[in-house]
Amino acid sequence: FWTIGHVASLDFLIIVAVVILSLASSYFTLQSQTLRNSQSELIEQERLEIALVLKVYLHSLREIDKGNIKEGIAASVSALQSATRALTKTAIELNSVMSGLQSAIPVVNDFGSKMQKETKKLNDQVAVLTENLSDINSSIISELRDAVNSASAGLNLANEELHESTNSIRKNAIVAEREIKSFQGLMKKVTKQSK
Repeated sequence: FWTIGHVASLDFLIIVAVVILSLASSYFTLQSQTLRNSQSELIEQERLEIALVLKVYLHSLREIDKGNIKEGIAASVSALQSATRALTKTAIELNSVMSGLQSAIPVVNDFGSKMQKETKKLNDQVAVLTENLSDINSSIISELRDAVNSASAGLNLANEELHESTNSIRKNAIVAEREIKSFQGLMKKVTKQSK
């Protein structure tokens, strides 16, 4: 067991294990630092929120005196003034938008009437085109029907002529066969008589 090959294999495995463990250790260390930093930020944020809530709560429980009332009224008036300013600004913007829309209404109406006219023209042109296509279609169909009928008649006539030619060829072949047989019979008689 303690041969050089086994010892070298064990050394290699030990080195690989040490490298893997050191890489894993550095990875987990980095992850823990990242997690700790994010959790620290989250804890700090929650601590600040709790501190603000406590401050507001304790501030509201102060003893009521003239200073507190003046301070609360001043804060309320300041908030009301800022809200009024924002509302005034919004009203001005709304007025400008409305005036722009009022000036755009005639343009929109004119565009709508032009679109209606163009749509009517387009519908009329489509109707004319449909009618013309229907006429062309019926004309093409009638011409095609006539061409098919004439082609059928021509094929029937050619078929009849072919039939007649075939019958004539058969008759001529039968007659030629009879003549050949009679000629062969004559040739046999002539050869017998010459012997």
